[in-house]
Amino acid sequence: MATRLCKFPKGITPCPKCGNSFQFNARSERCAEDCCEVWIECICGYGPTSFKPEHKVEDVWGSLDKGTLLLATEVWAEEIANNTPTPPTEDKK
Repeated sequence: MATRLCKFPKGITPCPKCGNSFQFNARSERCAEDCCEVWIECICGYGPTSFKPEHKVEDVWGSLDKGTLLLATEVWAEEIANNTPTPPTEDKK
């Protein structure tokens, strides 16, 4: 497994666990003979795709370059948007 600390100066979708939006660990792991999965996790350890291989970026070399990380941040944001419950709203009378 390859790991790289990534810093996003403008921030990305915040981590629902700790609120961090600037520093993440990019990870790459071989999943088949000619394929690797790439994803990002928050530095607190939260990763919405950690146990969902179908929701990770696939790359032949498992590269942690700018293009692959851009795709991984899009998957991160999509997973958080689809899986983070919205807080209940109070009825105002």
